[in-house]
Amino acid sequence: MPNTRCGVNARAGTPHDSRSKTSRIRLQCVSAGSLGNAGGPSGRCVAAALQRKVLLFISAYVLEELQDVATRPEIAVKFRIPLERVDRLILNLQKAATPIADVLQVYVHPVDPDDSHYVNLALAADAELIVSRDRHLLNLTNPARKESQEFFIRFPRLRIVDPVQLLAELACDEDA
Repeated sequence: MPNTRCGVNARAGTPHDSRSKTSRIRLQCVSAGSLGNAGGPSGRCVAAALQRKVLLFISAYVLEELQDVATRPEIAVKFRIPLERVDRLILNLQKAATPIADVLQVYVHPVDPDDSHYVNLALAADAELIVSRDRHLLNLTNPARKESQEFFIRFPRLRIVDPVQLLAELACDEDA
């Protein structure tokens, strides 16, 4: 029976296993929102990665996209993100994360091909969890959607959750 004690359906073996208390998570909640509000869910996910409560996997593509998005004038103004904060976060991520250089294109997202890299990075890292607020990635968890059904058949071990769900799972682990 699934563990729902903390309000999260944590399937057996994911994201934790008996080898380690640290989750093997490819974390995509490194977003402009996490730069603007360190105390919000995305910012706290980043903090968990920097504290090594989760294993973070990154690629050059992820860092380039973060730099690009966070420095767009409309995003920087909306989230009040100084360039120094972006640079500091990228340096911290490079220190805390495991870089994955060779990310093969195994999966192509049928709705937003730009999101494919995040799934492929998780597969290359042998991660069990992608953390994201991206609606196209989160839609892959909706069993009513055809692309979700196909995704689950191809990648049954890979889950996609939003930052709030990850934080709930981490809190549940701390309580255990």
